Amino acid sequence: MQRMNLLSFRALFIVLLILMILPPFSFSSDAIPPREIVSAAQQGIETFVRGPRVQNLHKFGFFNQRQIDEAALGEGFQVFTIPPDRLLSQESPQDIDALALPTSLWQFLVVTGGKATSLLTVDLFNDRWTAVSMGASGLATELEILLEAWPLSAGYHYRLLRVYQAKSDFIEILQGGRMIGMVPFTSCRMAMNLENREFDPLDLHDPAEILTKLQPIVRMNIQ
Repeated sequence: MQRMNLLSFRALFIVLLILMILPPFSFSSDAIPPREIVSAAQQGIETFVRGPRVQNLHKFGFFNQRQIDEAALGEGFQVFTIPPDRLLSQESPQDIDALALPTSLWQFLVVTGGKATSLLTVDLFNDRWTAVSMGASGLATELEILLEAWPLSAGYHYRLLRVYQAKSDFIEILQGGRMIGMVPFTSCRMAMNLENREFDPLDLHDPAEILTKLQPIVRMNIQ
């Protein structure tokens, strides 16, 4: 009995040790947003869409009271990023899993009338999940198009990545735990200086191509 107790204690100690060394916000690329984050986002709808002092909602795709009343949350994405030191540490970076770090930011599509109008951002502020902003209508539209091309119902999953120093967003498409490719959004296509700047959800790129083209931009912007 004492031996069993000792083994149980050791097992518990190992689990606690693993939890202590895991980075915060280490959600997987296809993670379901925790309930408290979803709750904060839902409150954000009330604050940024239906709040009594809200103005200029037409900029976010709301043109009448019905659209405002029907506003709801769509798909949520945790934002991952690649810090400059990691991106610039390799001559030809390509291992996204080794480079990307999760942030505390979650972005939710705001949907009305069956269409995404904007993105609602939730962040951890003073130890409390809070909706902090709404906007990015262009990126919201592109995310909606991407979800239609690579639907969750077909087993696809996603990881939204942002390189802040290059003002670039792109997304990793996965299926069955295997990466299919990376899709650059318009901001990233412009940074990569692609000939066709128009967003194409089926235009897949290798991580090495995207990251290598972003390296000189990041290097210049941090100098």
